[in-house]
Amino acid sequence: METPTPDTSAPMRVSMKIIWATMLGSQVILLHVLKNYPSIVDVGAPAGSPSSPISNAQILPFYAVALVDVAASFIVPRMLYRSLLKQGTKFPIYTPYIVRLALTEAIGLLGFVAGTMMTSFTVAIPFFVVSILLYLKMFPSDSRFREWNESKNF
Repeated sequence: METPTPDTSAPMRVSMKIIWATMLGSQVILLHVLKNYPSIVDVGAPAGSPSSPISNAQILPFYAVALVDVAASFIVPRMLYRSLLKQGTKFPIYTPYIVRLALTEAIGLLGFVAGTMMTSFTVAIPFFVVSILLYLKMFPSDSRFREWNESKNF
């Protein structure tokens, strides 16, 4: 009778879930801080006014960088994953997953900075919505983890 091989990936899956929850939570905290602490956002000038720290036109690079981050959060981890597969890495999903989370976090951070600089909470909302939706798409459920491993396509 053959003994079943132990699941050596279980601790990694748990750590991925912890990291995922922590990073998603950080987005919620940043959004809460931006919304509920007016001293951070409200410096006395309406968004886009001449006395506002930056103009409406200066916010466009923030959106552009966020779009690049969205694309990079899919492209870069996939390239890294394929490279790690070729090298025969034991758990090739872990590092690309962390990179994807980091790029997603950058989107929310851009929103936080834009909202702070524009002195406007509403400027930050699109950044946080995209970031949180990407986080929800990346939840490392056991079934998704198996899918990533079996399909060899992260």
